[in-house]
Amino acid sequence: MGFLKNLVSEFLPTNGGDAATTGADEAPPEAPPPPEAAPSSTSRESEAGTEVTRLYTAGIEAVQRGRTGEAKSCFERAVLAGSGKCDAFEVAVPVASSYFELGRLATGPDHRHEATLRFQQSERVFARASEQAREQGLGELADRLREEAMSAAEQASGAATNSAGGTSSAMPNLLQQEKDLRARQWESWASHLGRI
Repeated sequence: MGFLKNLVSEFLPTNGGDAATTGADEAPPEAPPPPEAAPSSTSRESEAGTEVTRLYTAGIEAVQRGRTGEAKSCFERAVLAGSGKCDAFEVAVPVASSYFELGRLATGPDHRHEATLRFQQSERVFARASEQAREQGLGELADRLREEAMSAAEQASGAATNSAGGTSSAMPNLLQQEKDLRARQWESWASHLGRI
């Protein structure tokens, strides 16, 4: 997916200084290899974003089929696949969304702490992504990501105080609608990011 491929483009020129170590005629041929070093990092993030998105989508589909165990595995793998790469929007958004869904899946009083932790993790990743979007001048996207961070924070607060048992068991129909909406929102974000 073509998400924000220009995020690191500003760093590419900094790799050209090694060419000066050879003769004047040899400098041009030596210039191409260094720029490839920076795209390799971007390529890894892009590949990670594709994999995290695939796992997140698979998790949503599993939830819709009622396969919560499979869904949890997909979301956990999505988080692991995006570990250390959340500076890229294409990784951060599905990772944060996966944390959010893991919070929803952690139902019951015995899982209250886990649910709270997952929602808090979701909030942090969404909030950081919002800050990055604003720094990039993407105000509308930043606002939407901030709203998601606030939603995760509210869920975390609810999970922490709800001793009766979790956050997703009381209104399954409504929550299913929200899951569908979240999936559509992610598709919208993906489309928006791909045009940048």
